[in-house]
Amino acid sequence: PAFLLLTKADISTVVDGPSFCDFPAYQVSSKTGEGLDQLRRAISSFLAGDYLSSAESVMLTERRHHEALLFCVDSLGRAESFLDDSSSLELLALELRESLYHLGQISGETTTEALLDDIFSGFCIGK
Repeated sequence: PAFLLLTKADISTVVDGPSFCDFPAYQVSSKTGEGLDQLRRAISSFLAGDYLSSAESVMLTERRHHEALLFCVDSLGRAESFLDDSSSLELLALELRESLYHLGQISGETTTEALLDDIFSGFCIGK
């Protein structure tokens, strides 16, 4: 689940969300606050629903977690293609290790210099 925010509602005309996106679209203005009440109600309604209480629900709040999960799914898809071929057991193991590596980036078990740079690039350290 995601919400599509169309910003600058105070200076633009009403537009629909893009046709390629199935997410609910909300026009908001950070300058005037226009549309924020509607967005808050939508988020509250979503959080009060039973989606988050289901065993299959996951809420990712970091872009890097989402990307790592996508890489993990890709690796698992490739691993699945090797399940029926006993000559590809090494490739199966490689893809399973790769998927665990990406899950480790989310859980903190896998840490690389690039990952740390990405994490700390979001912090603003004053003088």
